Amino acid sequence: MSKVLLKDPIKILQQIQKEMQSHFLEMNEVIEGLLTGLLAEQNVLLIGPPGSAKTQISKFIAKAIKGEFFDHLLTKYTVPDELFGPIDIIAMREKKVFKRVTDHTLATAHIALLDEFWKASSAIINYMLRAANEREFKENGKVIKLPLKMMIGASNEYPSSEETGAMYDRFNLKYETTYIEEDSNFLSLLNTQDKDPEPTTSITLTELQDLIDKAQNLVCSKNIMEILIQVRRELKKAGIILSPRRWKKAIRLIKAKSLLRGGVKVEEEDLGFLSNVLWNEPEQRSVVIKLIAQIVNPLLQKAMELMDMATEVWGNLEKASGSATRGKALIESRSKFGNIRKQLLEMKESTPGKWVPAMENIYEKVSKWQRVVAEELTTGTI
Repeated sequence: MSKVLLKDPIKILQQIQKEMQSHFLEMNEVIEGLLTGLLAEQNVLLIGPPGSAKTQISKFIAKAIKGEFFDHLLTKYTVPDELFGPIDIIAMREKKVFKRVTDHTLATAHIALLDEFWKASSAIINYMLRAANEREFKENGKVIKLPLKMMIGASNEYPSSEETGAMYDRFNLKYETTYIEEDSNFLSLLNTQDKDPEPTTSITLTELQDLIDKAQNLVCSKNIMEILIQVRRELKKAGIILSPRRWKKAIRLIKAKSLLRGGVKVEEEDLGFLSNVLWNEPEQRSVVIKLIAQIVNPLLQKAMELMDMATEVWGNLEKASGSATRGKALIESRSKFGNIRKQLLEMKESTPGKWVPAMENIYEKVSKWQRVVAEELTTGTI
C-alpha cells in the first residue's frame, strides 16, 4: 500500500485490520468486531479457552492506536484499588482529601482487558458499571472522565448469575474464540516466533477520535430504519427482547461497521453485523443470524440452509466407522458436497452484488470438506 493511501486514517485502520488477520489466524470475525467496537467506543466480550489469543489481540490494538493498555486478572477478591489505583496516602494525611493514584490503571487506559471477568464478585462488577457505560467514575464526590475507548472482557464462560446481568448487557458485542483448526494455519503458527506480534502500522489517538466522530455522523436512511423496525418485530416474535439501550448501541455499531469497510452511509450489507449484537443468550445467535438474513438478504439465508445441510453431511461422515461403512459414507458425501457446492457457485456467479463475506465463508467451508473427502477417497486411507 502506498504512503499516499496511508495518509487516510480509515485506510490506515484497514491496513491494521489486514495486519491483525495475518497474525491472528482464523479470527477475522473477531478482529472486525474489535475494530468496529473501537470505532463505536463499545465494549466487547471474548469467550474462549485459555491461550486463544485474547490478550495478545487486545495488546496489539492498544499498540496500533498508540494508546495506554491496562490488563488485570479478576478474582472474587479483586478490589477497586487494583483497577482504579490505590488511595493517595499523602493527600489523605496532609490534605484530608480522598483521591487515588490512578497512573497506569483502568482510569487512564485507552484499551482495557479484564480477564476471567465473571470470576469477580458481583460488587466489583457493579462498581465497574459506570466505567463501562458512561466512561467515568466517581472520586471524592467528583465525576472523573475516562479516556477509555474500549473495554474488553475475557472469559472461558458466560455469566451464570443474574446479579451480573446489568454488566453483561454493557457488552454489546460478544464473540467466541477458539483454537486454530486448519492444518495449514496451525503450521504457520508453529513457524512464527514465540513472542507477541508488533504492529507495523499505527494510527494516532487524534486520528482515531476523528474516525469515531465521523462514524457517528454517518447516515442511516429511511430504508435502513424500516428494516430495523422489521427486525425488532421479528425478534420479539422469537422471544428475543432487547433493551432500548442495546438498540441505540446497535445503530452506533452499524455506522462504525460501515465506516470500517470504507462506506459513507449505512447499507443493507452492514446489517448482518447485528448478528453479533442483537442477542442475549448464546443459543439465540443462530436465530438472529437467520432472521436478519431472511429480511436483508434472502440469498444469504439460502446459503445458510445449504451450510446446515453440509454440516449434517459432515457430521454423519465423522460418525461412520469401519472400512465398508466409511467407504460408502465417503462416496455419498462426495456427491452431496458436490451438489451443495454447485448450488453455492451458481448463486455466487448469478448474483455477485448479493454475495457477502459470510456466503464466501460458507462456500470455502463446503469446498474444504469436499476436498478432504476427495483426498481420502483418492489415497484410499479408509
